Amino acid sequence: MPSVPAALEPEPKSRLIIPTFNRATLVLHAVDSVLAQTYGNFELIVVDDGSTDDTVERLRRIVDRRPQYSDDLAWRGVSARNAGIAVASGRAHLVSGIRRLWLPHTLASEVDFLVRHPDVGVVFGDLEEI
Repeated sequence: MPSVPAALEPEPKSRLIIPTFNRATLVLHAVDSVLAQTYGNFELIVVDDGSTDDTVERLRRIVDRRPQYSDDLAWRGVSARNAGIAVASGRAHLVSGIRRLWLPHTLASEVDFLVRHPDVGVVFGDLEEI
C-alpha cells in the first residue's frame, strides 16, 4: 500500500466528512482513525446534527486542531452530509459513517487509486462496522 501518492502532493486536498447524531461514545474513535491516516493532505469536517448527548463536548476536547466542526444545524438527517460538503474546500469528497474506523492506509490507498484511474469517479473500499 502506498503511504503517500506522490502524484497528489500537495493537491488535491481530500475532504472527509463525518456526520454524527447522539454518538458520543463513538465519535472520538471515528475522528482518531481519520487523524491517524498515512496520507495527511485532508480536511476533516465533523457535522453534528443537533445531538442532545455530550457529542459536542467530547469533540471540543480534541487537542488536534485539524478537525473542523459544524454544530449549528437543526436536525437534517442524511442531508447533514451536504452541510459538511458545503463548508469543505478539498476536491475529493469522502463521507464516513460514525461507526466506521479507518485503517491508517485507507485514504492513501483510495487517493492513489483515483490518481491511477482518472476515469473513475467513485471509490468504495471494504469496511468493518463496529
